[in-house]
Amino acid sequence: MKRVISPSVSLFLLVTVVGVSQSEAQKTSSQLLQEGYKRYGLESGIFELLTESSMMKSTEIIHFDRWGLRETKERTTEIKAGTFTQNQHSMELLDGETTVTVDLDSKRGSRITNNLMTTIIDRTSSRDMEEAGQKILKSMGGKRVGEESVLGKSCQVWEIQSLKTKTWVWKNIGLKSESGFGGMTTKITAVRVEENVKIPEEKFRVPEGIPITESGSIPDVLKGIKDKQKAKGK
Repeated sequence: MKRVISPSVSLFLLVTVVGVSQSEAQKTSSQLLQEGYKRYGLESGIFELLTESSMMKSTEIIHFDRWGLRETKERTTEIKAGTFTQNQHSMELLDGETTVTVDLDSKRGSRITNNLMTTIIDRTSSRDMEEAGQKILKSMGGKRVGEESVLGKSCQVWEIQSLKTKTWVWKNIGLKSESGFGGMTTKITAVRVEENVKIPEEKFRVPEGIPITESGSIPDVLKGIKDKQKAKGK
């Protein structure tokens, strides 16, 4: 059984469209794999993304295995606004339904849990690798507008006009994106793709000496945001 959700849709929008609930126990990538879940159409790989906008430039290197259920992203970002410049270095480690975010500059990290991916896949009642993600895109007004090649990979091109966003998807991996949402043009482009390569175990570990705090779950975080908004409105 193949279950997958396209990574090209943002977490915020997916939460808005689908909603999430907190399960009793968060599952690891190994457990989800045994149940037939898959995020990508590749068992393992490495890809590098370049993000550019008028105020920001970022490079992200992504290592994954277990069909995308275990993944590490390392990101370096430069933000410029007038005479202001800031550089950031961070990591994000996904293992099943748990994500650890690490600020490599301050040497601090946090852990959050959620069952967003499995909720989306189960609610779309799809066992096809691409169908679940396409259903979500369509529910957001997305349309498939063609096929184009990125780094020699044949990609489906999806457009969401209301968000002024176009995304190039290959094996459920976003290799290119263009967005004009909010009046700011942002472009994301893959500059390297390696398929089905062995990823060392250390790539999926938090660097030594970095303390990790528990941030709860996605529902907890959303509730906290709503509570703060209500408090400000009083």
